[in-house]
Formats: sequence, structure tokens, C-alpha cells
Amino acid sequence: MDSVPGTLAALRAEIATSVRMIRKKGGMSQAALGAIFGWSQSTIAEIESGRRRLELAEFIVMAQVLKLSACEELSSLLARLYGDDFKTHS
Repeated sequence: MDSVPGTLAALRAEIATSVRMIRKKGGMSQAALGAIFGWSQSTIAEIESGRRRLELAEFIVMAQVLKLSACEELSSLLARLYGDDFKTHS
């Protein structure tokens, strides 16, 4: 089993990747997505690079804004991170 700090680091990196993926899937630029939240383009870039943490509520609203299912995006994120282990826990 991974250590908690290692697991958190991997999860944060996967969240950053997921934000970039859902933004691109939704066809939106960093600047346009940032404007919806009142953030700058550089804030979105920081989130996507993992330099800024994203709250779960922000992730859910981001998926909704992009007309994506937050549940499906979170499930996909966890499946990428945990693979088959996630399926046995869900």
C-alpha cells in the first residue's frame, strides 16, 4: 500500500491532469474557463500544473460549466489512479 503523502501527491497530480482533460473536452480555453470563475488564465494554468489545489466543489462546478458529468469525471479520475482496485471499492 502507498504511503498517505504518496497517495495524496498522486491524487493531486491526477486531479490536475483531469482538469486539463475536462477543459479540453469541453472545448474551452484556460482564459475562458478562468473568466467564468473570476480567475485569471494563469490560475487555471496553476491548477492544471498542480501548483494550485482545486477544491472538490470547484471541480464539480467546473464539470457542470463544461456540460460534463462530475460523477463520470470523478469516476474516471479514480479509475486512472487506482485501476482495477477502484472497481472493487466502488
